[in-house]
Amino acid sequence: MASVKENNFREWVFGLIRENGSMLLEDAITIGATKVNCSTTTTKRYLVKLTNSSVGELTVKINGDTKLLVARPGQNFLDKKLAAKMAKKSQQNTRRKARKTSPKAQK
Repeated sequence: MASVKENNFREWVFGLIRENGSMLLEDAITIGATKVNCSTTTTKRYLVKLTNSSVGELTVKINGDTKLLVARPGQNFLDKKLAAKMAKKSQQNTRRKARKTSPKAQK
């Protein structure tokens, strides 16, 4: 059973991801600790649960040196419009990366 602080942390993280589509992993750890009045070690433990590969609602997406928390596809805390927006943005980013690494782009 999750503690009150863990539930508050989850709601805070889900709210930011619902609004923005993602959040920096480091911000979730440090700012989250301040928001729910616990240690960064504790917020890391909460994030281990949230990003668990079999039951977690979130995943960590690595973009260069940046680690972002994003929702796993089909999570119920996202509304359908935001989920579609996130999927479209992800496809656009994939296309941009493909163009940058293509032989034509390097000439």
